[in-house]
Amino acid sequence: MGGEGLFLWAKATEGKVPRHRVGKSKTDPVSVALAGRRKKALALRLTGASYPQIAEELGIGITTAFKDVTRAIREIPKDEADRLRDIELHSLNRLETSLWRRFLGYKTEMGEIIPGDTLAADRILRVKERRARMLGLDAPARIEGTGEPLRVVMEYVTRNGDGEPKS
Repeated sequence: MGGEGLFLWAKATEGKVPRHRVGKSKTDPVSVALAGRRKKALALRLTGASYPQIAEELGIGITTAFKDVTRAIREIPKDEADRLRDIELHSLNRLETSLWRRFLGYKTEMGEIIPGDTLAADRILRVKERRARMLGLDAPARIEGTGEPLRVVMEYVTRNGDGEPKS
């Protein structure tokens, strides 16, 4: 490419990210600009902007706006998410502790005995369910089979339902 050709190529690709540069380095100017654009796209989306509005604001296509928002969400730092999860778990632990005290009853500093509140049991279960969801403890369990039930079902299907083979 001659000098003029290079100039025309630079002009034509101005503001666009060449595919071969994406992901090369997080500190190269193209990656930094792309990360900034994605951050702006996410910020606009969080304020309620539609993808066409984001595209117009940033001078990109609608599909690119959608991809920028999606990728920006994926790039939210894991440690930040872990920190927020820890804060929420700490809050749930404190809440559960106070609910157990309410459920079991307690003695005040003045010596007065406060009887237990059985309704607190339901709230304790809700806190435990929330914690289990946050930690992924309620994921579906995988059931391993030997194939024997399938054989039995197939054998039944090949009969008339009364144990007699189909004719």
